Amino acid sequence: MEDKFNLILDSEFPKLIPYELLDEYLVFANEKLKNTLRANCLRIYLEGIIDLFIKDIVIKEANITKEQWNEKDLFEHVNLIDEYYAKGFKNKFHRLRKIGNKGSHYGGNPSDSEIRDGLKIVQTLVEDIFVRYFIKHPLGSENEVMTILSALPPRSRVYILSVLWKNDKSNIDIIDKLSMAYLKNGDKDGSIKFLNDLLDNNYITKQYHTIFLQKINNLSKYLGHFDISRNIMDTKRIFQLLCPDNVINEYQEFINIFSIMIKGYDTINTDLSTI
Repeated sequence: MEDKFNLILDSEFPKLIPYELLDEYLVFANEKLKNTLRANCLRIYLEGIIDLFIKDIVIKEANITKEQWNEKDLFEHVNLIDEYYAKGFKNKFHRLRKIGNKGSHYGGNPSDSEIRDGLKIVQTLVEDIFVRYFIKHPLGSENEVMTILSALPPRSRVYILSVLWKNDKSNIDIIDKLSMAYLKNGDKDGSIKFLNDLLDNNYITKQYHTIFLQKINNLSKYLGHFDISRNIMDTKRIFQLLCPDNVINEYQEFINIFSIMIKGYDTINTDLSTI
């Protein structure tokens, strides 16, 4: 148990692993174990992500019952997700499913390369769910949600906002938040380069470039005073500070992603309130 939590708090450990799926993640991330066992846990992890974050939305959007959902296999679930949840998940999920099948059926022999591919996909699945939310609800259209996003570790924010920027390069709020996420992730040079590239390619005006660059330079002087999440325990604490009851009621889909992600991590610190 202690080793598990040490990994959670390690600065190099992927930040957004739901507590309920942490054991499965640690198995298929363990290079010392057989690939068949790792692949089997990869499939279980995929099924868990779908069950925790996506299933209820698809059931509602597809107008089917839970019983009808349960009658379908993983292949059919992924296809329903593509139709009723988001197009960007289908290829990733089917890739994970195929790798996982090799660990779940007799004669399967997943390769080291397949396990590495699966691990790479899995490490950003929760971030991808946040991306899907903000494609549906563009960043800046919900101010409270944009504030709560800052509870995520900067590395996760850089990933999410980078994907969103590629999808909407004219969104000033994305540019603003991404430049600050680079800075808070310890990459001031990356933040400045991002802003310079935007100016050079006419994505922002000189006025916006000056405003954002000045903000980065000012923030960098006081970076040590900011409450920046470095692991999922920090994310839980900051999320609870930033999330009043009215936001919980108004933005339930977004809050649900956070709640599922951090639920259970108060096992380490019993003083933290439960979601």
